Amino acid sequence: MLKKLKKLLITTSLLVFLIPTTAFAFEQTGYFNKYRDYATGSLNNVTGYTAMEGMCIDRVTNTIYSAKLNNKTKDVILLYKKIGDGGGFAQLKNNSGARFKGSDLGHANDITAVNSGTTTSLYIAPIEGKYENKIIKLNANSSGYTFSKAYTVKYNGTILNKGFSGITYYKTVNGKQEFIVKVGPYCYIGTFDDSNNTLNCTRGFSLNYKLTSSDVITQGDKDIDFTNYIGQGICYYNNKIYIPLAKPSEGNSKLPSNVSIVLAYNLNDNTVNNSVRSNIKNDLFFRITSGPKAYGEKFEIEGIDFDNSGKLYFNTNRDGALGAIDSVSIFTDTDGNPYIGK
Repeated sequence: MLKKLKKLLITTSLLVFLIPTTAFAFEQTGYFNKYRDYATGSLNNVTGYTAMEGMCIDRVTNTIYSAKLNNKTKDVILLYKKIGDGGGFAQLKNNSGARFKGSDLGHANDITAVNSGTTTSLYIAPIEGKYENKIIKLNANSSGYTFSKAYTVKYNGTILNKGFSGITYYKTVNGKQEFIVKVGPYCYIGTFDDSNNTLNCTRGFSLNYKLTSSDVITQGDKDIDFTNYIGQGICYYNNKIYIPLAKPSEGNSKLPSNVSIVLAYNLNDNTVNNSVRSNIKNDLFFRITSGPKAYGEKFEIEGIDFDNSGKLYFNTNRDGALGAIDSVSIFTDTDGNPYIGK
């Protein structure tokens, strides 16, 4: 539907369903439908670990963390690499040199990193497994990692028994770090309380994935509805929320196809309306369609994040004529210039 698209112009209303002080709109920057690989080989060298999962970047150390799942044993490994250093990704192990076992991290569906100066805290949305309704915290440094806590998520005091698919650091207010967690199109904003192992959320919003023909100018295309796309993680950067989605395959709506997109929304905490309609027309849109000679069977973007220069990275599950070669990659425009978050 979007193959003929040269610019995507969007104006849409996004319902703020939990709090009247958060509003969204798409933001004009460009149409990005190309990419280049940053790393492949070292991400595919661990036998049995074939499913790429969550990804994040510690922007203080400029280190990428990416999870991979063994679909048979349900074990998860975390791989890491400092951007700019030589060599490939290495495995992050605990202080005894062991990997994660069983379902401790579930699918590790999404990850976000916060650096304290000596330690990187990795917050993980497992979505399945022993802690499927919780958020997991690991502390990582040069010696390895330690399991810190498993947090119960509450909204206005009520436990949210949901499998969270995404988590991202938001901002620090009055010394307290705020995070956004996502389940389906619903997002909740809160702070961690280590005294009782909870993520206390008091605000939230929903994401609109359906764009009507009046919202989009596409040389005759009609409505664009992404509500049936497979949701992945979430990333906040410089007043924008980025949401990766995978188009489902024609034969099975639960399996990804060779098409992935990323939607971007502006975040504005100063709006006081319960429901907001944007008057901004723009064309910030990311879409990769991998052809039959490359990864025509599967091109599934799992996680996205930005390095300390503002460059957008993503990790993928890929399969097709070139083989099952997962990657960490960078979005570019048609001239090969990387997308830089503004």
